[in-house]
Amino acid sequence: MIETIAATIPRLLSQANRQESEIRGIGVSIPGEIDPASGICLQSPRFGWKNLPFAEMLAERVHVPVWIDDDVNAFAVAQKLFGVGRDHLNFAALAIGAGIGCSLVIKGEIHHGSHCAAGKIGHITSVPNGRLCECGRRGCLMAHAAEPYMLDEWRNRTGYATSRAEFAASVEHGDDMALSILSDCGSRIGRHLADMVNLFDPEIIVGGGEAVEFGDALLAPIRRTMEEFAFFTKSELVPDWVPSSWARGAVALATQNIFDFERSPSR
Repeated sequence: MIETIAATIPRLLSQANRQESEIRGIGVSIPGEIDPASGICLQSPRFGWKNLPFAEMLAERVHVPVWIDDDVNAFAVAQKLFGVGRDHLNFAALAIGAGIGCSLVIKGEIHHGSHCAAGKIGHITSVPNGRLCECGRRGCLMAHAAEPYMLDEWRNRTGYATSRAEFAASVEHGDDMALSILSDCGSRIGRHLADMVNLFDPEIIVGGGEAVEFGDALLAPIRRTMEEFAFFTKSELVPDWVPSSWARGAVALATQNIFDFERSPSR
């Protein structure tokens, strides 16, 4: 991945008609538990990494400062700088795609937690002894409600192999089976999201991730169940997602640090 990033930079500079000397820094978003202060990927089950000094390794290759963080945290930083979060000091950023994550912005800052593992709502046990999750545990929320689960359920119920695009088309055409799958997943996500609202009381929840493409077929059951189980406040779920949002999140990591003199690069 480091070699791919390094090899891509000259092509991007050429397309933008820019010089290498103009690069101020690079941001990289990585799914997993990331220590942004040290630039170390503590673990990424998706990639099989543990205690990897990714920022240092990339900085040595490209010779500019590098900042890294969890991909959902990066999405939250982008929302704080450029998106719906600009008008809120306290908000949550929910992402549903290959996994499920929910980053918290408290008083304008990402809440990383004491071990850089805050916001892992996708790894809350939702079904005891349930499906195997990519993290190695069973029954995690993301194993029972993220996109891979949706597609598996669709294939199991229809009896034939299908692609994500075909599933999305079925949702768009109002197929009852596809809508039932999204309703079940949305209700499960909303139930656990209500616990997050009860614990942290965010002003709003910004929704992102590829599954936002499914629109109200997924968002409506999330909202309905979250409202049912939320105790006092009813945080609004506001989708704000474009196909380049993951990349914008990575860019936001660099932007935030370059223009904030109290911060220093991971390397």
